[in-house]
Amino acid sequence: MQINVATGCWVVLLSLTGAAWWVAEAHLTSPIIMLGLAGATWVKGWLIIDHFMALRRVSWLWRGLVLGWLSSVLLLIAVFY
Repeated sequence: MQINVATGCWVVLLSLTGAAWWVAEAHLTSPIIMLGLAGATWVKGWLIIDHFMALRRVSWLWRGLVLGWLSSVLLLIAVFY
């Protein structure tokens, strides 16, 4: 049985969201865990940008612009945390 790419992405997104929910419910707030959550959020954003927004095969200008925006937002959140 072969899994569709979109289904695989959805499973990863669901798993990362569940892990983030578990961390929030357990009140785990160390800086290392927060960096891990930021990394997981970046991975989720990358999956959405590449697969669901269909920017995987466009020029690096557009893809880099959106990934740069995502990285900038997460970096600002990390700096102010």
